[in-house]
Amino acid sequence: MAYGSKGAVMARFTGNTVNGNAEPDDAKVAGSYVATADYYFTSNYSFRPFVVGGAGVFSLSNEYENFDARSLGMEFGGIVRVGAEITHFRFGREYNIIPGNTAYRYDNTTGNSVPTFVKNGYFGIKFGVCFGGGPL
Repeated sequence: MAYGSKGAVMARFTGNTVNGNAEPDDAKVAGSYVATADYYFTSNYSFRPFVVGGAGVFSLSNEYENFDARSLGMEFGGIVRVGAEITHFRFGREYNIIPGNTAYRYDNTTGNSVPTFVKNGYFGIKFGVCFGGGPL
């Protein structure tokens, strides 16, 4: 078992357009503390495919162009990751499973805040270097 901390910054389109063009107007920051379990399919250190599962706490914050900026607090979630270690380099693809929440978008026409459901889960790409653990 291992745990770690990571962070991610994302931009997404929430439905606003400027002059008919889609504009990403939602920036999201997510940090996490997740306990993980790694399973390696082989003990060959030159090429080791793996799968990872984990659960933990995600800290979320949103900044919207036309939404309220707010910290969303802590959410319990999980991750699923697949990848391979090639010698001492690690490559992987993961999905972060985080419950969605409601944000409030300012409607210029009515002047009211409109509730909008926001998805928090996201895909990520991982790469890194492994220190120790096997032959060069």
